[in-house]
Amino acid sequence: AVGSRWASRSPRLRRSPLTAFAGLELGLGVYSVAFPLLVGSLEALYPTLSRLMEGQPVGLTFTRFVLSFGLLLPPTFLMGASLPTVAEAAVVPPERRARTVAGLYALNTAGAVVGTLVAGFVLIEHLGITRSLLLGAVGSALVAASAFFLAGHPLHRRHTASLRDEDSREPSRETTAHLAVVAA
Repeated sequence: AVGSRWASRSPRLRRSPLTAFAGLELGLGVYSVAFPLLVGSLEALYPTLSRLMEGQPVGLTFTRFVLSFGLLLPPTFLMGASLPTVAEAAVVPPERRARTVAGLYALNTAGAVVGTLVAGFVLIEHLGITRSLLLGAVGSALVAASAFFLAGHPLHRRHTASLRDEDSREPSRETTAHLAVVAA
């Protein structure tokens, strides 16, 4: 939710949403590779924490929760930011935007379900955790490369520029509503 909120309000992402999406996917790929090392570091820290917090089970549980939360926050932030970024990158006329974004949301949800099932019941069993994470990193890198390519493609740039020109000529509903309130 934090990533989604940040992405929907970020002017940086709006300037070049496909490039931003590529960066988010690349970040996920890098984090996938780093994840086993980060988990290993936390596991090495647990015996020391247990000794320091001996006799304080609530404090130890809270500390473990905070460390786990910190470990999972970066990838969930990046994943949460990806859908609003892709939605912003959807270059469609305003009258088709809601339907397109709904379709992207459905596709994203279906991909999350399939990815969870495949990772949990197939990949980890056959490849192990580390190789499954590496496969995920490769997938993220391929998606990032595709998004970078599309962002730089002349057809995408022309289409984006023409639709943004149309948007700037037509006042938005929000602007129209605001003008109506001001005029009243």
